[in-house]
Amino acid sequence: MLKSSSFKLILIAILLAAVIVMSIPFLAIVYLFDDSEYAIKGLKVTQDEHSITAKWKDIGVDEYEVYVFHGLGFPKRETVSGTSYSIHKADIGETYRIMVTTPNSKGNSCGAELVTIKTDKLKQKLHLSAKELRGFEGNTFDVTAIGKGKITFKSNDENVASVTDTGTVTLKKSGETTITVTAKGTDEYKDATKEVVVMSYPDSLGTTNVEVTDVADETVVLKWEPVQFATDYEILRYNIATDKYVPIKTVDGKSNHLKIVRTQGQYKVRATATINRQTIKGKQSSPVTIEAAANTAESYKKSHNIKTLKEKDLDTVALITGSGKTNVPQSMSFNGSEYMIAYVNHGGSQGKIITYNRKGKQKREAALKNMGHANGSTYNPNTGKIYVVKTHKSVKTKECSVYDEKQLVSESPFTLPKVTSGIAYDESNNKFYLSKGNEIYVTDEKFRVEKFIWKRIRYNHAQDIGAYNGVALVCTWVSGNTSYIDMYRVSDGAYLGSYYLPIGEIESCVVDDGYLVILMNKRGTSRDYIYKTKTRVAIP
Repeated sequence: MLKSSSFKLILIAILLAAVIVMSIPFLAIVYLFDDSEYAIKGLKVTQDEHSITAKWKDIGVDEYEVYVFHGLGFPKRETVSGTSYSIHKADIGETYRIMVTTPNSKGNSCGAELVTIKTDKLKQKLHLSAKELRGFEGNTFDVTAIGKGKITFKSNDENVASVTDTGTVTLKKSGETTITVTAKGTDEYKDATKEVVVMSYPDSLGTTNVEVTDVADETVVLKWEPVQFATDYEILRYNIATDKYVPIKTVDGKSNHLKIVRTQGQYKVRATATINRQTIKGKQSSPVTIEAAANTAESYKKSHNIKTLKEKDLDTVALITGSGKTNVPQSMSFNGSEYMIAYVNHGGSQGKIITYNRKGKQKREAALKNMGHANGSTYNPNTGKIYVVKTHKSVKTKECSVYDEKQLVSESPFTLPKVTSGIAYDESNNKFYLSKGNEIYVTDEKFRVEKFIWKRIRYNHAQDIGAYNGVALVCTWVSGNTSYIDMYRVSDGAYLGSYYLPIGEIESCVVDDGYLVILMNKRGTSRDYIYKTKTRVAIP
C-alpha cells in the first residue's frame, strides 16, 4: 500500500497537470488568431506595495480582455474598456502572468501580449523614538523601535556605548558611535536597518589656548584652539569691580575665533557643552590682554580735530519728546540694551527717566524724585544704579540722586566730593569721572577723588561727560550749533583730540559697542534726537 505522504504528492501532481491541460485552450485561443491589426503593444506590468498594474498602448478598440494566471485553477478573465488593469491585493513573492488580448471583427481573441512578474517583498518601515542620543558618561536612554519583523540592537563600539536586546543604551566613555537597529524581514517584508548616532561627553572639557590677532584701531580678533566635544565657547572679561571674570558673549562651538571691539581688559575663553539641560565646562584659559589704543595714543597741546561728525555720518535712533511737561532731555546713560534719558521740565522741578531700545522704540517710563536739572547721568552695572547730578549753570550742588535701574524707583541721594555737572562710569577701570567747567575728577567706585585733570582746551561749559577705555569724553557746547566731544586720557590727563559736531547743542554721549551715541538738540529746531555714528569711531 502507498504511504499517506506519497499519495498526497501523486494527488498534487495530477491536479497540477489538470490545471495545465485546462489552461491550454485559453492560450491556444488567443494565439490561434494572430491578427496584426489588433496586436497589443507596449504591455508593461509594475508593482507598488500590494498592487500590480498592467498598462498598454491604446490600439483604438472599445474593449480589451485581460487574463491573469496565478496559482492553480483557471485564469481570471476580465473585460476592460481602458488601457490599464490593476490587482490591488496581490500575494507577495508569487508569480503572476498577465495577458491582454482584443477581439477581432469575428469575435475571436487575437493580438495577445503576455508579461510575467514575480512580486517583490515590500520595503519595511522602521520607526525609531530617537535619531540621535547625546549625554554624559553613565547616562542611559531607552530607544523604542517599531517594525514588522523582530527588532535587534547592536552597538558599533561597545567601549563608548552598550545596548541591550530591548534597546536600553548606556554611555560608557566619551566618544562617538552608532547603534544599529534592525527589523528582520518577514514573508512579505524585507529587512530594515537604521542607525542612532550616539555622542558621549566626558564629565569635564579640556582647556583651550587663546591669542589676540588682527589688532586694528577699533577691533581685535580673539582666536583659540578647538576643544573636543565643545558645543559653545564662553568669552569672559575681567571685571575690576567684582574681581571676577564674567561671561560677555557665547560663541557656537563650530567657531574658534571672535571679532570684538577693542575694549581695554583681560579676557579668557572657556569651552562648554550643554546637553539635555545639563552643562559641563572646561577650565578657563590663561588670560590675554587687549590694550586700548588710548594707552599709547599721541597727545596734543592744542585743539586737534579727529573728525567732523555731520548728519550724513549719523543714524537717527529716535526723535524724542518726553511726556507731559517733563519734556527737556538733559542727559543719557546706557545699561547695555537701553538708552536711558533723564528728562526735566523747564524749571527743573520735575524729573523722569524714559528708556529707548537700540532701535529707538520707547520701552519704560517713570517719574522720579530729586532729579533737579539732571545735567549729567550714568549707569554702573555692578551696583545696578543710575546716578544723576543736579548742577546746571546757576544751580551749584554736590548732591547726586540715585535710582534703581530695574525698578526705576528713587533711592536716597548722597553727597559728591565736588560740585559737578557731568558724571560717567568707566567699566574698563571701575572709575567714575566728574566734570564741571574746566575740571575733571577721577574717583574710585566709592566716589573718593584719586586724580584731578585740568582741561587744556575749550574752557566752555561742560554739559556732561562720557567714559570709554580709560578716556573721559567731555561733551562741550560752545554756542549756537557748535559742539565738541573732547577726549582726555585719565591715566595722565593727556588731551587726545576732539570730535566736532556742527549740528546743534550736545547734551550727553555714551559708547555702545564702539559706536558713539549722542543726545543732541538739533540746530534751528526745538527737537531733540538720539544719534548714533554709522561706523565705529576711533577713540584713542
